[in-house]
Amino acid sequence: MKNHLFLALFASATCSAVLAEDPAKDLDIKTTGYFIVDGGYISETEDVGLKRWQNEPFADFIGGLRLSAQPTDRFRLTINPELKSHNIFPMSPGIATGETVQRQKYDIYLEEAKGSWSLGGNEHRSYSLDFGYMIYKDNPDAHAFGDYLFRSMIYPGILFTKFDYAQAQIFGAHGTADFLDGRFRNNAFFLSEVRNYPYFDFSLAYSGSYNVGGFLEFGAGINARSVIPVRPSRTTPKGGEGLGVQDNTYKFVPYQDSTLIHNAAGQAVKTVWVAPIAGTDSALVTIRDSAGSDEVIRVKASGNGVAGLSRGQLSNKAIGSLTPADGVGDLYPELHGTNTYYSFAGTIVTARMSFDPLSIVRKDGPFGKNAFKIYGEVGVLGWKNYPGFYEKRSERMPIMGGIYMPTFNRLDFLTFEMEKYTSKELPTYDKRSFLNVPQPGNHKEEVETLWDADRRKKDDLKWVISAKKSWRGWGLVGQVGTDHMKLLNDGGSELFDVMSSPSQWYAQIRFVGGVY
Repeated sequence: MKNHLFLALFASATCSAVLAEDPAKDLDIKTTGYFIVDGGYISETEDVGLKRWQNEPFADFIGGLRLSAQPTDRFRLTINPELKSHNIFPMSPGIATGETVQRQKYDIYLEEAKGSWSLGGNEHRSYSLDFGYMIYKDNPDAHAFGDYLFRSMIYPGILFTKFDYAQAQIFGAHGTADFLDGRFRNNAFFLSEVRNYPYFDFSLAYSGSYNVGGFLEFGAGINARSVIPVRPSRTTPKGGEGLGVQDNTYKFVPYQDSTLIHNAAGQAVKTVWVAPIAGTDSALVTIRDSAGSDEVIRVKASGNGVAGLSRGQLSNKAIGSLTPADGVGDLYPELHGTNTYYSFAGTIVTARMSFDPLSIVRKDGPFGKNAFKIYGEVGVLGWKNYPGFYEKRSERMPIMGGIYMPTFNRLDFLTFEMEKYTSKELPTYDKRSFLNVPQPGNHKEEVETLWDADRRKKDDLKWVISAKKSWRGWGLVGQVGTDHMKLLNDGGSELFDVMSSPSQWYAQIRFVGGVY
């Protein structure tokens, strides 16, 4: 809510400053309103406690107001507040969890608040600049999956989908340069993070596309997330710096014999041995204190030594004794080990294409607009590999594809999309949200333990069928399939995928009224 307030103040200040320049000027102010009613059904789901629920309904209501003013021929201001209802999901039967928890709640927020400049050009090229809180869609064809450049999270690699909303909300500046009569489009971005921790880090991004003859289009993008951190210690924490931040330093200690460890005063306080156990995948870590007492710990070997975190999924019970600050932060320097800090910063890379085989012979033929057009997109959610959690780039590469089905001009569109994402992580950013560390999983370790590892392997494929029919002033949208939907739970968060196995699917329909 504090971020929504910040955005509202920003938008109000911008509008006031521009409109106050000449209040008598004809500003061409326009006001439109709309409402959206959603209803849906999910075949099966699990709550955050892994309790299974079946045949669950859900519903939402959205009301919006869109105001725009045009002080000059080249400059336009837009502000779009919305009111949205919320019901916890799944809805617990009876009143055991409390009526105050289960009753419908409302949230007021900004959908968009931006200024737009048309910077001119000529018949072959044009330039524009948008700034503020704005909606951006990178892949014009995708209706469910894709748009990974801004609609995904890195470290952990989390995907987001929202019914009838395959686009992203970004805050900052977005410049566009179109060349060759719009066939070659370039988008540059300077953005600040207002939705997820670490807040207000700056990112730089670029997206470009080229259209060949109207039937083939290629696109690519790169997004350097948190490339300018506001507080580097929050963007790349070691662990132990603040509330909720656990150990975030992945440590590797090579095999060694009789290594002396000294304190800050230069006195020897312990001796360390790290040795492999022959014929096994384990190692023996022996730590002798200044009184001559030995602590012997058997742990799993990692290459030519031992590695891990002091706590959590990658915990190694020897690491705490080899680290000065209660097991967090860097190793004792005498061990000549390595310290790797997981970071929120990283680079997203995307590529996409589309092929419209019938565009050569017709614009809008009897099969309907875009019939048989195929499209696809691939992304890398964090180019850099890290030991431990993020070792394989292939497990951070979502791939989607889709096709427009023939509608014979009866519908706006009918599409089928599939996505493959071989991530072995839990489909949640719960740990990142609660503990402020760029690590995957749930902040409650017992959920990690209960999660079926074999089930994760079956969660690679998603599919969705989407359709839309619009009339003047109203429309209907429908969708069925399984995706990365996240709904508000009784803890007040939307951190978990509602569907996380192939047998779980949903159907949803939306009624839209007004000008949207």
